[in-house]
Amino acid sequence: MYTVTQEERDAYKDNGSVKRGYISIIPLSDEEPIILNEYDLKDFTILDDIYTPNEGIIGSVIAKQLSLNLFKPSEIDLTNREVSVYVGVDVIENDETVTKYIPYGNFIIQKPENEQVTSRTSFEAFDYMVKFNLPFEDTLTYPCTIKDVLNAICEQCGVELATTSFANENFVVENNQFVNGESCRDVLKAIAQISGSFARIGRDNKLYLGFLNNQIIEQFNTTDYMSDLKVNNTYGAVNRLILRMSQVEGENVVREDEDAIARDGLKELTIADNPFTYTQEKREMVIDQIWQQVRGLRYTDFETKVVPRPYMDVGDGVLFVKPDGTSFYSYLLSHEISYNGGLGGSMSATADTETETKYAFLPAMQNRLKHTELIVDKANQTITSIVEEQDDINTRITQLQASIGNIQADVKTIGGNNKQENSVGAFGTDEYEQSEIGEILAYENNYIKTTTESGRAIMISAGKWFKFKSTNLIIGETYTLSFKYSNDELNTCKISLINNNEIELVNTTEKVELQHFEYTFTALAEYVELYVETGSYSMTITDYYLQSGGTASSWQPAPGEIRGTSVSIYYNGIKVTSENSEIITKINNLGFSVENSDGKILITVNKDEAVLSDTNVTGVLRQSRWKRQVIEIESKEILVEVYE
Repeated sequence: MYTVTQEERDAYKDNGSVKRGYISIIPLSDEEPIILNEYDLKDFTILDDIYTPNEGIIGSVIAKQLSLNLFKPSEIDLTNREVSVYVGVDVIENDETVTKYIPYGNFIIQKPENEQVTSRTSFEAFDYMVKFNLPFEDTLTYPCTIKDVLNAICEQCGVELATTSFANENFVVENNQFVNGESCRDVLKAIAQISGSFARIGRDNKLYLGFLNNQIIEQFNTTDYMSDLKVNNTYGAVNRLILRMSQVEGENVVREDEDAIARDGLKELTIADNPFTYTQEKREMVIDQIWQQVRGLRYTDFETKVVPRPYMDVGDGVLFVKPDGTSFYSYLLSHEISYNGGLGGSMSATADTETETKYAFLPAMQNRLKHTELIVDKANQTITSIVEEQDDINTRITQLQASIGNIQADVKTIGGNNKQENSVGAFGTDEYEQSEIGEILAYENNYIKTTTESGRAIMISAGKWFKFKSTNLIIGETYTLSFKYSNDELNTCKISLINNNEIELVNTTEKVELQHFEYTFTALAEYVELYVETGSYSMTITDYYLQSGGTASSWQPAPGEIRGTSVSIYYNGIKVTSENSEIITKINNLGFSVENSDGKILITVNKDEAVLSDTNVTGVLRQSRWKRQVIEIESKEILVEVYE
C-alpha cells in the first residue's frame, strides 16, 4: 500500500470529490522540455494483475498495462519512450484546495495502435517488467545461489532489485538450466515459484518478490458506491502443497496438514516443473520454506465495479461487509483504474481451481528411502531415471541416463554391514595374507553366478593358503560368520577361525559343490581371521559374511563397497563395464572386442578374423577343421595343434 493521509483516503471514497490523472513523458536529457501535460490527456486505464490463469498466484510475473488516449498528437514519436503516471485527488489543506498525487511508476510505450499519427492517437505501455523479456545471458559462476541468479538478471535487464531477502534465497544452483533460449522473465518466474512468491514492479520502478498481505488494508461496505458485486467460492485454506514434475506421476514431494484435510477436505496447491528443482532431492530442499508461505492460504473469489483505491497495491488484504453484517475476506489480485476526468474501475480476486492430484503422497521417513525419480537436466541435456531402495543393510540403485550421444544404464549395490572387507575378491586380492608362492584367483562365471549371492568366488590354487582379516570387532559381542565352499574330489580342504585361538570349521577330502556353512561365536579379540588352505587340488570359497548377532542372513558387501555393471549404448555400439573389473566388453558395427582397463585388446572379432592376444588355453578349444589342445610334457604345459 502507498501511504496516504486519512483525508486522501476519504476523498477517494467520496464519489463527489474531484479526481485527477496526470501523465508526463520522461525526458531523455535535462535539455528536453516536458512535452505532455494533463490537458493533452483524454483518458487512460491501468490494469494491475498478479493472477496467472491455470497457474495461480505463486510464480506470477505480470506487467502492469497502461492504455493511453491523447486529444492531440505528440510532437515526437512516443514509441519506446517512457511515461510516468499519477492519479490524484483534491483535498483541503489549510483552507486551500490542493491535489495530492499517487505515483504509479514508469511505463514504456509500445508501438502505437495507428501507424499514422492522428488527432486521436492510442498507445499501449507496460511497466518495467517488459525489460525482463530479454534472452537470458548466463554470466554466472557455478555453483551459486538463487539470489545470485536474481541479481544477475536484474543487472542484465537494468532493473533495480528492491527485495533483499526471500524464501530459499540460499538454494544452491549447480548449473544453468536455461539453455533453450529462455528469457530473463522465464528465469524470474522460476525464482518466484521457488520462493513461494509473485514478482511485480513497484511504484518506484524496482523489482519486488512478494506475497499476499494478510493485513486488512481496506474495508468495503457493499453499499458504498459498489455495483455488480459477484461473490463466488472461497479458495482454501490450503492444507497440502505439492512440488512435482507434470510428466511423471508418483514423483511428487508433498507437505500437508492432516488435521486440516480431515476437517475441511483436501485443498491443495501444486507447483510443477520448476527448472531449478529437477530432482526429488532438490524439491525436498525447497518445499518447507514454500510451505511456510502458503499453508492456510484462504480467500474468497469476487469481482465488483467500484470507485478505485489508487493507494492499494495488488496483494493487499480487503474485507467486504454486507448489509446483514456478515463479511468475507479476500485479496486484491486484480485492480483496474480508469481516468477520463473522473475515476472508475473494478477489483477482483480469481481463485485457483481446487483439484486433487492423484498419486500425491507424503511418505513416512523410513519409506523415503525408496524412490523412483526422473531428472531432467537441461544444462547437460540429459534425462535420467533412477530407481533406488535402501534398507538396513545396503542400497540398490538402477539408473538409466539418456542424452544426445548415448544411453547409460547402471545397476549397483552400495555398502552393507559385512565385517569382512572385500570378502569375495571383487576389489582384488592384494590385501589378503597368503602363502609366499601362493595365488588367489578371484573369478566370475555362469556356474558361480547362478548359485551364489555375490556372483563371485575366490579359487585357491593347489597347495596354497590365505587369511581373511576382519574389521574391528567388540570383544564380548556375538557375531555370526557364513560362507559357501566347493572342493575337488580327494583334495584336502581346511577352513579355521582364529579368534584368539584357532577353531577348526571345515576339514574334508570329500567332493563338495557350494556347501553352506554357518558359525556363531563370541569375539575374544578385536578382530578375527578366517584361515583357508588346500591340498593337491584347488578349492573355492564365496559369500563370506561376518555380521553382528546370532543369525546368518544373505550375503552383503562391506560398508562403502560398490558392486555393479554399467552398460553404455552409443549410436554405433555397446560397451559393458563391471564395477571394479579390469575387463571392458565392446560390441559395435566393426565387430566384438574385450579390453583391459589399460586399453589393451585381449580378444577382437570382426568380419575378417578373430584374434586372441597373449592367450592361455586350458583344456580343449574347438573351431572349424582344427582342434587346439594343451598337454603336459615333462611337467610343462605345451600347446599342440592336431588337424582333424
